[in-house]
Amino acid sequence: MNNSMPPSTRQLLLQLLNTEGEFSTNQLMQRLGVGERQVRRAIKELQAAGIPIDSRTEHRHKYFSIPEDQRIHNIRTIELSDQEMLALSVAAQAATAMLGTTPLSKSLKSGFGKLLHALESQTESLDLRDEPRNWHFSDAPEVPIHAATFGTLRQGIIERRSVRIDYTASSGAQSTGRKIDPYCLAFRQGSWLLVGYCHQRQAMRNFAIADIATAQLCDPETDQNATFEIPEEFDAAEAFRDTLYAVGGDPYVARLHVTPELSRAFHRKNYFPTQQIEQTLPDGSLIVSMEVAGLKEVANWVRGWGAGVKVLEPQQLADTILQDAINVVKSYSGE
Repeated sequence: MNNSMPPSTRQLLLQLLNTEGEFSTNQLMQRLGVGERQVRRAIKELQAAGIPIDSRTEHRHKYFSIPEDQRIHNIRTIELSDQEMLALSVAAQAATAMLGTTPLSKSLKSGFGKLLHALESQTESLDLRDEPRNWHFSDAPEVPIHAATFGTLRQGIIERRSVRIDYTASSGAQSTGRKIDPYCLAFRQGSWLLVGYCHQRQAMRNFAIADIATAQLCDPETDQNATFEIPEEFDAAEAFRDTLYAVGGDPYVARLHVTPELSRAFHRKNYFPTQQIEQTLPDGSLIVSMEVAGLKEVANWVRGWGAGVKVLEPQQLADTILQDAINVVKSYSGE
């Protein structure tokens, strides 16, 4: 004889815990219209199925709940065209690649799988399970991001609470306990960034999350300026308009000499939003300037041009590229 609860009753219990928070045993009995033994049996069966139901006792009454960050939400059935389903499938695949280094990666893959399962029965013209083979998105660089740091930054954004970070800039400079008002998270040029107001610099700055060793929410009890409001005029797109790589926090003006052979490329394309041709020299070469933030990515970009682009300023960037070139020569000469 099978004494288990009917599936519909278990589903109703799961729905209550997923959507309405915490219930006592008596409250569940009243809402479900069943006895205490049936409630306890249903809870055990759900727990055995892997549902994370927590319990606590208060004044001899037992209360049950599912942690808010682990609740499962049912999506109501909606009608989608084949093109809309295709677009969602491709977007989810692109997001899976982009979020690969973040703590959201595992959940996204699981959710993507459920989405495909729900959609595949609604179309006959598309094979959504096979569709990912038709698209390719480069994976995010395998730069480790601490899950706790990522979660703290996100919490600070949601709660409008300042955070203190231990950070290493692309120049190698380290700062401890740097206070930041986090505005948003962004993915730019292969890097996950935190965009926010830096109290140390008293200006907007962008920080590579992979270079944030620790992050701690400011405590309102010990910091009277622990909370903030994002200015109405803040625009995430504007935060990147003046600097292309925006990594490392501190801005620099880079000036480059471009050979005549490459001058046409710089006339035809702006490689940096702030790129300007300052001067055209008699031999056809150019002096080009741009504002950047962080030198590591700019150095990689300059190296890609070989001898065709030479750094004039800042000296720190020129020295970095020169030292790298010396190391390469030593490596090939056997020194």
